[in-house]
Parts: sequence; structure tokens; C-alpha cells
Amino acid sequence: MKRSVKGVITVALMFVVINVANGQQGEKNGYRQGTANEHGFGVARGLNLTEDQQAQMKSLHLKLQQEMLPIRNKLGENRARYRTLSTAENADMKAINKLIDANSQLDASMVKLQAANQQAVRKLLTEEQRIIFDSREFHRGERRSERHPGQRGDTKQKVRRMSGEGSSQ
Repeated sequence: MKRSVKGVITVALMFVVINVANGQQGEKNGYRQGTANEHGFGVARGLNLTEDQQAQMKSLHLKLQQEMLPIRNKLGENRARYRTLSTAENADMKAINKLIDANSQLDASMVKLQAANQQAVRKLLTEEQRIIFDSREFHRGERRSERHPGQRGDTKQKVRRMSGEGSSQ
């Protein structure tokens, strides 16, 4: 029993370490340092932000990342635990379902944090900047689902699968 608990903890820790290492963003991964106007925080690029707006946006971005980190870490731990449970000789469906429910709650809390952050960013913008920001936010999700059909956020694909239409458009 002790060995299996140690094994699960070891696997979970290795998974967290690997995720943290892969999550490091550097210039070699296509991320460059610069001001918010040069490279932007997502869709802020091209909004001609003032220095004050840039500083406030950077602060909001940092706050969001700090709030999201423990949630992402917990999701990583849960994924490792799920893999262990689902590959066991006798899978414990009660524990698996409990993990699935916990992950759904964590996903929902991340989406809520992102929505609150988006609204905080919108409050910083002028009316003209807000129009550009809103139009980019709307289209950003749509393009993502077109590039990667069937992944999270692709509502059209989910509706087709649920209605039995298949993946044809």
C-alpha cells in the first residue's frame, strides 16, 4: 500500500514538474519580450495603449496568471491521478467520476477568472479601443475552433456530434 501511494505521488510530482518546464515561455518558443503595444497581451496588440494602460494591463495579466497557476497545477495533479485510476486493473469508477466533476469545477473557475479579467481590461480602454478589442475577442475563439475542430470551445462540432450529423460540414 505504501509503495502504491509513493508511486502515485511520484508520478504526480513528475507530471507537475514536466508541465512547469514545458510552460516556460521563451523567445525560442515564439514569445518575444516587448511592450504591450509591440507584442501585446493577446488581442491588446494594435490598440495604441497609453503607458498607464500598458502598466494596468500588465498588472491585470500578472494577477490573472497568479490566480490561474494553482488551478492549473491542481488540474495537472488530477490528470495524473485520473490516468492512474483509469489504467488500474479494477478501475474505481466512483473515484474517476469524482475527479471528472472536480476538473469540471476547476475548468469553470478558470473560465470565470478569464471573463472577469476580460471585463477589467475592457474598463481600461477608450470607446474606440473597446470596439477593436471586442471584435478581436469575438473572432479569436472562432478561428481557434476552425484550426482545431473538435477541441474545447468548438461548439459547432459538439452540436454536430450530439445531433448525429458527424464531423462533415
